[in-house]
Amino acid sequence: MKKEPPLKTTLPTPRRNARASKKGVGTVLATNEVEEMMAPVIEAMGEISASEMKRLRIVMTAAQLFAQKGFHATGMRQICDAVGMSPGGLYRYFASKEEIIAGLIALDRQRTAVWFASLPEKEGLMACLESLTELASGDFDRSGFLAMWTEITAEAARNPAVRAPFAEHYQYVEGLIAGLVEKAKKAGDIRPDTKAKDVATFVMSGFEGLMVRRALVPAYDFDKGVGKLLAFIADAVGSRRPKRERGVRS
Repeated sequence: MKKEPPLKTTLPTPRRNARASKKGVGTVLATNEVEEMMAPVIEAMGEISASEMKRLRIVMTAAQLFAQKGFHATGMRQICDAVGMSPGGLYRYFASKEEIIAGLIALDRQRTAVWFASLPEKEGLMACLESLTELASGDFDRSGFLAMWTEITAEAARNPAVRAPFAEHYQYVEGLIAGLVEKAKKAGDIRPDTKAKDVATFVMSGFEGLMVRRALVPAYDFDKGVGKLLAFIADAVGSRRPKRERGVRS
């Protein structure tokens, strides 16, 4: 069998299929918010196969629809129409919406790896945590994606098919944060008796709380909340507070 040639990861504009056009169903934006969020991951991929390109398009288009309409209000037929693909073609890649969610979580895991690779570890633990909050701040400014992730979290609590990849991703991020804490201990940046896993769990729980608060109260001052959380963590681990002052976002 002839192998597909590698392609650049510039995602093509999704096309309408004939059935979608008759219904008047449009496509999502070619360059949508999901693609903006995942741009560092796409760039890091370099060249990928045509098959993987289609998987990316399905996942990011579905995520955009989930953000706009909600997970349960979005059907596989709607995803097919938006991507410009027949149901048979879509099911070759994903058998269900749960599998698409798993694909989205896997993509976010790659983005997380890119973020952690860029952290200023030599500047200490708090500088790294502050940098992470700045990288994630764009997500907090997108009310649709805040609602989507909150909904996925709730779905994971009752749906084992969503819970498994979600929990794995959660543990992965916690492990990366614990690794930062261990490096900070070795560098003498924080107290030597600091328990890395406990700190990582607290950091994750703190930011989850901020995410839910921002989703429920759009006017909530995210920067102020982050500043207080980081200051609390710094005092708890015996580290200097972040150098940069966090301003109030408009």
